[in-house]
Amino acid sequence: MGYWKDVQERLGGGNPEAHDDEYVCAACIADEGLQGFIEGEAGARVCTFCGAESDDPIAAPLVEILLYMSDCLDREYDAAENKLPHDSAEGGYIGQIWTTEQILAEHLGDELPNDDDGALMEALCDGLGDRAWCRKHPFSLTDDEKLNFSWDEFSELIKYRRRYFFLNEGRDDQEIYSPLALLNELAGWCECFSLVKPVSSDLPLYRARFQKPDEVLSSTADLGPPPQDKATMANRMNPPGIVMFYVCDDAETALREVAKDPVKDAGRYVIGEFRVKRDAKILDLAEIPSVPSIFDYMPDCLEYDPRPPLIFLNYFAAELSKPIARDRSIHVEYIPTQVVTEFFRTAFLHDGKPIDGIRYQSARRSDHRSLVLFATQGDLVDGALSENLFPDREHWIEMTDRAEQYVTVDDLERWNREAPEPFEWV
Repeated sequence: MGYWKDVQERLGGGNPEAHDDEYVCAACIADEGLQGFIEGEAGARVCTFCGAESDDPIAAPLVEILLYMSDCLDREYDAAENKLPHDSAEGGYIGQIWTTEQILAEHLGDELPNDDDGALMEALCDGLGDRAWCRKHPFSLTDDEKLNFSWDEFSELIKYRRRYFFLNEGRDDQEIYSPLALLNELAGWCECFSLVKPVSSDLPLYRARFQKPDEVLSSTADLGPPPQDKATMANRMNPPGIVMFYVCDDAETALREVAKDPVKDAGRYVIGEFRVKRDAKILDLAEIPSVPSIFDYMPDCLEYDPRPPLIFLNYFAAELSKPIARDRSIHVEYIPTQVVTEFFRTAFLHDGKPIDGIRYQSARRSDHRSLVLFATQGDLVDGALSENLFPDREHWIEMTDRAEQYVTVDDLERWNREAPEPFEWV
């Protein structure tokens, strides 16, 4: 009885002894963290739950899985009886609580692919015990909530209360970052996850422009970033008047980004192919690591929990990749990402040097990327202004090819059907 008493104490209750002779294979749990644990602890050749058999060990003891899951959950949750006040007159604990089944549904809801009859979920719930769970620190923000709420507050501030002179605004609420602190925190996590990456001169980049019947777009100046007096449209990264160079990772994505309306956007487009001529560095928000599972192994030597900052970075990247309205209205919802872009363009240094742009997920085509380069006509080889106004400036972007394509109404309707749904963070 001493062993099972110790197991129960580690689990905080439950009925682990009832599952002493049960084993689970990695195919029964799709969560990568738990799969890795199961593969490392596998000692049985038959899975109790799906019936899979092998000549080699494939299944780990359910009790050991329960102990590992409990240790992982303890990083973010606790028993409500340990942290929350209880008021019988009010009907129980004062604060947010979850049952064991709700906790497992939250973190494993779609990760039990073979559990058609619910037997594995029932065994996990029974082994961990039917108890009330709460957050580990129920009366303060979690680290990811602090970052996400700070971003929401930052966005609200610069859209509706301040437009300039806001960075040093202090806060009485110590749980929310000030604007400048949030930007520095964002920059720090981008460095921590090695999101600054090179752009190879071998990588073609594309920009598409609509060509009217009475014009021919052919020069580098025609197809590169707009001249300053033509930069009149608000974009996700830049306000009117601030020139930046938007390109994509392939020609069709460039077309999809500018041709959207079947009523008015059908016609002939010119696509310019460009390459950088020097080592360029960009902030790559299209390749942020996915948020690790709560059941991923975290070594004791790790200085920080990667889940909270990765939750925030993925949230922020989703904000950056939302579709934009291509008109000349002033869109206040763009202002927060415009400010962040300006921060990374002017204040952020990587290895003591500024970066050259930001890459992000295309809002119009899954699995493709868009890129904003911090470049104007003066940065182009053979640009209209390159030699005249900027004779000593480094011309680091070169147009290497030009193509034309007629976009039909059918193309536009198909592209709209295939466009990913805007991601809404919950």
